[in-house]
Amino acid sequence: MKHKRIGTSIFLIFLLFVINSSVIWANPQITTKEYEEIKQRVEYLEDKLEEINLEEIESLNVKSIGTANLLVAIASAVATISGIKYLIDAKSIEKLKKKVNNYSKNIDKITTKLDITAESNEYLNRGNQYYNDKNYRSAIQEYSKALEKDSNNYFAYNSRGNAYYNEAQNIKVNKEDYREYIYNALNDYNIAINLNKDYYYFYTNRGNTHKDIYFTLGIEVYLEYAQKDYEKALSLNDKYPIVYNELGNIYYHKREYETSRDYYKLASSIEPYNINYLCSLANAYYHDNKINLEIKFDAISKICDQIIRLNSNFIYAYELMGHINYQMENYGKSREYYKQAIELNKNNPIYYYWIGNTYYNDNKIIKEERIKKALKYYKKAEKLHYISDELNNKLGEIFNIKEKFNKSIEYYSKAIEINSANCTYYYNRAKVRFYNNIDKLKAYDDCVLGLKLSPNFKDLLELKDEIEATITQKI
Repeated sequence: MKHKRIGTSIFLIFLLFVINSSVIWANPQITTKEYEEIKQRVEYLEDKLEEINLEEIESLNVKSIGTANLLVAIASAVATISGIKYLIDAKSIEKLKKKVNNYSKNIDKITTKLDITAESNEYLNRGNQYYNDKNYRSAIQEYSKALEKDSNNYFAYNSRGNAYYNEAQNIKVNKEDYREYIYNALNDYNIAINLNKDYYYFYTNRGNTHKDIYFTLGIEVYLEYAQKDYEKALSLNDKYPIVYNELGNIYYHKREYETSRDYYKLASSIEPYNINYLCSLANAYYHDNKINLEIKFDAISKICDQIIRLNSNFIYAYELMGHINYQMENYGKSREYYKQAIELNKNNPIYYYWIGNTYYNDNKIIKEERIKKALKYYKKAEKLHYISDELNNKLGEIFNIKEKFNKSIEYYSKAIEINSANCTYYYNRAKVRFYNNIDKLKAYDDCVLGLKLSPNFKDLLELKDEIEATITQKI
């Protein structure tokens, strides 16, 4: 066991210095350079003994194990010196001997403390096994046993906090149970930090918990708490890419895209091959409407090219390139990227929808052909159960162009069922009903409903007036 090694080491140090204390003068044949070298090594030992803090060992935080084990290294160093035939003056030896005696007297205390820590860590290890198997509730029980043995084991608090956090993710649908577990996690991270304020990942874990509470329960102040925790973690370790990425996510959520990009770039500079960081950076460009479109296009193209070089099967890079080319009205190029995405996932309806859009808007293709192609891909998206008001609106427009008016009204109605807050859908349905003499009264009702949503919608106001005039004339 560790404490037996430590006891042996202290005894070895003591024995060596008792022998060495009888020597008053160094070998007369020693050179000045050799003497100074040996003297420096003794001074090094003195410094190391000074670093050992018995109060720290007695308070039994986990660092005490490493501190106590330092005695083993010192014993080895002393043995090395004793093997050299050139010894140091008695004054230096006596000074070291007194310090070693002091630690020898306290060996029983150290041994007891290490026994307690070892027993606590046995439960900690069992908890880790359950945790790795994603059996978080059993892990919590073992971590709790570890803390019963050693209430200052901050690693056990952190680990139990992790188990509470992950179990909270499993039961999010039940908000009451979620609150219990997520706040237990928060409490454990708080205790771990109070016991040791120097571990950056304790702050990271607490930051993740604060962020999760914000997104799950909508308590705004927790997002600020998360940001402070991440910033504290970086103050302890500025080479921690995960935290740069998390801060980027917070600023991205706040729509402070420029600041978010700064953090994503820092994360990528530390881990240049991490695709997730590159993806986050590309997104921060894509959604920033303050950037010139051409600058945005160049930035995203470079990042996505890098992602594809790292992993040619990373589907989101093709999707994003499809989107940015669509915005640039490079419809042909946009289609190519969406089709590459389909090669990787043939069952994702959104890619068929977007290919439909590229055909629908591509004026380089004759109208009849582009409408035909657009309809083909829109229907494929529909077949794959893509529930989208925009898809149904597009289908309504196409069937209106094809003069299949009842079918057009059917799709506009589906769009309204999905999103009843879009006044454009009411306007589109009203036009079909009115101009094709299907139902002018219902067309008028559509205008009324649409204007409730957007009272200043000019085209809708004009259509309403036109319908009113027609109805009045008929009366």
